[in-house]
Amino acid sequence: MNNKLGLKKGHVCYAVSALIILILMFVFKGLAAYCAQRPIEQGFATRWSKDKDYAQSTVFLSVEAELKEDDIETLRHKMDTLLANAGVVKEDDFKGRLWVDAYSGNGTVDVSFNKNSGNFAAVGVSGDFFLFHPLKLLSGTFFSDDDIMDDYIIVDQDVAWQLFGSADIAGQYVTINSKPYIIKGVIERDTSLMYKMAGLDKPVVYMSLNALRDNGTFYYINCYELLAPEPVDGFGIGLLKEELNISENNAECVDNTKRFDYFSVMKLIPGMLKRVMNSKSIIFPYWENVARGYEDILIRLYSLYTFCLAYVIIFGIGAVVFYYRRKNWTIISLCRSLYEKLVVFVYKIKNYRRFKDEEE
Repeated sequence: MNNKLGLKKGHVCYAVSALIILILMFVFKGLAAYCAQRPIEQGFATRWSKDKDYAQSTVFLSVEAELKEDDIETLRHKMDTLLANAGVVKEDDFKGRLWVDAYSGNGTVDVSFNKNSGNFAAVGVSGDFFLFHPLKLLSGTFFSDDDIMDDYIIVDQDVAWQLFGSADIAGQYVTINSKPYIIKGVIERDTSLMYKMAGLDKPVVYMSLNALRDNGTFYYINCYELLAPEPVDGFGIGLLKEELNISENNAECVDNTKRFDYFSVMKLIPGMLKRVMNSKSIIFPYWENVARGYEDILIRLYSLYTFCLAYVIIFGIGAVVFYYRRKNWTIISLCRSLYEKLVVFVYKIKNYRRFKDEEE
């Protein structure tokens, strides 16, 4: 059955389906944008500089990599020279720093207060770890390498409640390996399903890497993070690969800055099987597991978005061809009609202005 526009019932169905697909396309795009903002650990470059001239680069290491703190100190001493050689000139800004880094490793630690005690998962940190990982503080503050003593710790709310029965305990002392440590702050541990599946499913303590090594069970440095200017794409990743001199079999380098962009995520599709069957002996920290989990979600959302976009484009091209073949107008007649409407519009505007002037 045809209508006045020459459409059949099937054409109407196609139009309705295209409208539904168009709506779904925006839904998938919105969900993707939401998921891309979820892992706060990946957004340090944006928080540091809104000009998008910085990049956050990370290298994750296996125990065979044997990264030493001396290797990191060597890189730190060379960093300004390396940036200068790349054409990056240090300018005064409100932060007063050209680059920032941090490194960390996992372990366990026994913490006690009076008669209460527990063995907790621990993250040993050095550098500006809490700038890369802006955990939510419930009380107190973070510590940094500028603190003279390594006697500060950060605990999550579960540790605080288990030892003290309260989360407002900043400044309290606990005992680790018969030594006193000050609770600098209490954080809220993310208990969402993604973070639990990523490994953040138990109470955790953050302390200096040296303190964890000396008074707990420390495994090895498994993560080095760098925020630095990006004069050319891939500068930070290339710098880490070259200066740390670690075999690719023992390391996984990640450019965190644009990893959730559409094209970055879609590039992962050909290597999805390789991601699942990774042969590298790297145990990722929970924040990287979270990021990779959201990458997998984004692969699906962006794929659905791409399908919807392709459907809408194909339908739009088909609709244009359909109406063009059945047109009862010419380019000349169309231009004449538009010109006449423009003349009428200008005439109405002039009359409206004349009417307003007469009223005044």
